Amino acid sequence: MKALDFNAHLKKQPKGQEDPVMAINQMTEQFIYERTLSEMCHNGHVTKVVYMEESGQEYVEPLGMLMPYFIFSMATYDLNEKLSVSERLDFAWKMKSLHDVAVALKQLHTLGITHQDVKPSNILLFDEETKLGDLGCSLCDTLESPFGNDIFPGDKNYAAPEKSYHCNIPVEEMEEQKYLNDSYLLGSLMVHYVTGCSMNALLLRHMPKGCHPNQYKGTFKGIEPYLLNGFQEALEEIGRSVPDGKVKDRLIPLIGCLCHPLRKKRVHGKNGSFKNLAAKHSLERFVAELDYIQRLAEHQALKLK
Repeated sequence: MKALDFNAHLKKQPKGQEDPVMAINQMTEQFIYERTLSEMCHNGHVTKVVYMEESGQEYVEPLGMLMPYFIFSMATYDLNEKLSVSERLDFAWKMKSLHDVAVALKQLHTLGITHQDVKPSNILLFDEETKLGDLGCSLCDTLESPFGNDIFPGDKNYAAPEKSYHCNIPVEEMEEQKYLNDSYLLGSLMVHYVTGCSMNALLLRHMPKGCHPNQYKGTFKGIEPYLLNGFQEALEEIGRSVPDGKVKDRLIPLIGCLCHPLRKKRVHGKNGSFKNLAAKHSLERFVAELDYIQRLAEHQALKLK
């Protein structure tokens, strides 16, 4: 269940500028927005995304006010919980789970929705099936976002390098950026499944401290060589956590494409010539590749038994 706590939201406003009416308005807009997205997913027969089953409101006596709420399907675990109770997860299981997440994103993109907040805590496990949760930060082609013009509404810790280094994105490329964000987040999730770290954490590990976002004050163009060098070293580190052979040969290039630090490079080679953004950034080929990698991993596991 997700409840809307107006008091907590009010406390997040800048000190001395608290505006109860604005806080209530913002949360109401977010409530209606997420509810509408859930209805779109339900009507669009989306199968790999956890969306609202029921909504309502309850009078909370201590607060003296009505509190709106959502009810979602109950998951067995989120990804972090699963990893904490299972020290050694089967690699084929990880690939199957990632395939489910990629399908979820593909289904959302078909409806004109980009998720914008793909991270371990939003990956929910239902027995043998993995689903993507929390549509609260999603952007939709047909709805006005409650986040205004924020092109990175999700968790900033997982956002692509162009967010951390304040890359200037032209207005005419904002629509494409939504897809580029989801691509990076999907690739970073792959890295987390394999190494336990996000792509951003690995990038910083392989870059001089003076080039970290909290210290670097230069332009994005100036940081590009350091990003590219750190990226290549990060891919090598990821490769050491992947089973040798065909699995490694297929998975590392996949991560390399989705997580490329130069945003325009996050396009499948066979999609690059498409003019239509949805077609250009279609995840269909990535979904198929993850399905193939899962089967390779299963075959490799059988050979080792």
